[in-house]
Amino acid sequence: MTTYGWSDTGERNKAADELNHARIVMIGEKEIGVIKIVPREQEFHLHQMQILPEFQKKGIGETLVRELIILSEKTFIPITLYVIKNTPAKRLYDRSGFIVTDEYQHHFRMCRFPK
Repeated sequence: MTTYGWSDTGERNKAADELNHARIVMIGEKEIGVIKIVPREQEFHLHQMQILPEFQKKGIGETLVRELIILSEKTFIPITLYVIKNTPAKRLYDRSGFIVTDEYQHHFRMCRFPK
């Protein structure tokens, strides 16, 4: 089944991509997600952020993004990411000051510049 460009192979490849930058998100002793922030020459790239469904909409993703924004502001390095169109995550990035810099068939490239 293909939804918004989803493919099992593509998602497996994405999960394996940049694995050395993966950090497990935990609440107490429970693993609830993963975040991958890839430092590049002129940007921090939010490569992946996934939170288990039962922990979504509790401010966890917002907290993780806020922490990355603080780092961006301290270092004057912008943040980039790709987000699937029509996903609730896009609203989080909009609220957090990200702007769409490129549009593709199924997703947007977004950037947040330090202030």
